[in-house]
Amino acid sequence: MLRHPCVSLILLIPLFAVLFNGCLEIETTSRVNSDGTIHRTVVIKGDSAAIHAGDFPLPLDATWEREIQKSDDKRFILTATRLFRDADEMSEALKGTTGKTLGLRAELQRQFQWFFTKLRYRETWLNFDPFQAVPVTDYLSPTEVDFFIRHELSKEPYPTEGDSLALKDASERFEKWHAANLFEAYYRAFMDGVKKLNDPRLTPASVAAAKDKLCEKSKQYLEKNKIDTLKLIFRGVLKTPTVQKAMAANPEGFEDYMARLRFLDGIMENSYHSNIIMPGLIVQTNASALDGSKASWEDYIKFCLLRDTDLVVESRITNWWAIVVTGIIVAALLILLVATTLRRRRVLQTPAS
Repeated sequence: MLRHPCVSLILLIPLFAVLFNGCLEIETTSRVNSDGTIHRTVVIKGDSAAIHAGDFPLPLDATWEREIQKSDDKRFILTATRLFRDADEMSEALKGTTGKTLGLRAELQRQFQWFFTKLRYRETWLNFDPFQAVPVTDYLSPTEVDFFIRHELSKEPYPTEGDSLALKDASERFEKWHAANLFEAYYRAFMDGVKKLNDPRLTPASVAAAKDKLCEKSKQYLEKNKIDTLKLIFRGVLKTPTVQKAMAANPEGFEDYMARLRFLDGIMENSYHSNIIMPGLIVQTNASALDGSKASWEDYIKFCLLRDTDLVVESRITNWWAIVVTGIIVAALLILLVATTLRRRRVLQTPAS
């Protein structure tokens, strides 16, 4: 079942490590090569049923090389690999499907600086809110979301106590948004059923007039994941048995709603770890951990329920050929300078005839 109380505490980061141990452990690694190709590895660990079912939250089609092994703890490990010729090809392959898989977009920028070449790689994990019924910006400002994600991705402490208090206030507003988002999607499915039923005892106008009351009474049950209770609430507020007929008139809409709920549940139950390996020396990143040329992030997926989330790394490659060429040019100039100086001295030392 979908753990909406846990999801609604998405801004309370310390609780996530406890609440979401994950039914699948997912680790992705993008190795960026100096020629612009990207070698992508996805490792998924879970029980036999989950691994062999092949229903993963990441796009993995037949173009990936796959291998399944059994781990020491009697679980199974799927390793999938694929080499992309560039970031654009990777973005197209991993764009995902809303409500079915996660999606991401890759971008690689190269800046030549003679002695060095700077590479900036950005992996954007796309917002996966399966409903998109109410914008989160109706409850949280973009600045608040940016500030929160920036500090939590890099595991930086909040500068002041006021920032911590602001986080608590933001978490409460997030809960309100989350409930409103779930309700709005349910309400739309119900309204479509009302229109299809076309019964004078239950009109779209009468339902719209009761929307605020329906939302208020539904909120606590949405937070507890008691979706079936909403049928009773709608019938009680609208005071007509026609409610059940309206719901039955739109089976596709409610089936789609429940499928999206299951997708959200599945995403939040898993644990996620991402690595990006860069050529050269890493000079800047928003990663929470850095080991040589590898930058790593954990627990970032929860931010993608709010908005697109960037994993960014910048590295610097030494252009040894440029250093050699520069050395040769400098040496040639020095030799030319010395030769010119010696030639002038000989001319000055030669007696006039």
